[in-house]
Amino acid sequence: MARSKAGSNTARKLPRKKKVVPEGVPFKKGYDPRRNLKGRPKSFDQFRALAKDIAEQIATTASGTALKWNGQEITFAEFALLSWATDKKYLEKFIEVAYGKVPDKLEIDDKRKAYLVVSPDDWKKKPKEEPENEEDGADDRDSGSDSDS
Repeated sequence: MARSKAGSNTARKLPRKKKVVPEGVPFKKGYDPRRNLKGRPKSFDQFRALAKDIAEQIATTASGTALKWNGQEITFAEFALLSWATDKKYLEKFIEVAYGKVPDKLEIDDKRKAYLVVSPDDWKKKPKEEPENEEDGADDRDSGSDSDS
């Protein structure tokens, strides 16, 4: 037998092939390599605290001078929000941070539920005009037939 570099007289271990589990397959009982048994990393809280500390520092240019907006020095967090507000790509994210996310579903408390899905692409489209026909709408709601109960 040939000795390895470490001086051991055992054969080298061959690398094991990892079993590839296709996506979309549910977890198996017992061991499943995709499960995160250790949970969320504890160091993430420290990372978040570091990010907050950096965000609260005064933003500077490459030459070391402080960035100013309306005559006042600004922090990195303020600089990030200002850059989002002026960039069309990030404007939607800026609005969501400032005013909250627009709900995707519209629920109506009635016997029937309605869901309205809205995307930013819909904001640019003009609504289709529907013909006004009061009789059709009133007949559907006030017919008195409860076929779904």
